[in-house]
Amino acid sequence: MVRSLLVVALLAMLASSASAVEPWADPKLTVHTGLQVWLDASRATGKEPTPADHKLSKWSDASGHGRYLEQANVEARPTRLPNGTICRRTVRWYR
Repeated sequence: MVRSLLVVALLAMLASSASAVEPWADPKLTVHTGLQVWLDASRATGKEPTPADHKLSKWSDASGHGRYLEQANVEARPTRLPNGTICRRTVRWYR
């Protein structure tokens, strides 16, 4: 009986740790197994609109694990740049 409960508890823990990517994530990413964090500059704000000043207080993690990058210091926040000629979206940190 105790062994059965341990097996059920272990299976429940494994099932809860295997989360799917966020619904707003890029559907072109085919690798989900083992994905720990996914920071996509084109979807840095997740479902939320980009702030008017383009400063990111939080860079959303699309992996489904909720491992967001956050910056409380307004002056040190990264900037989400608009589409460029070389790449689509870029997030830039300044020192």
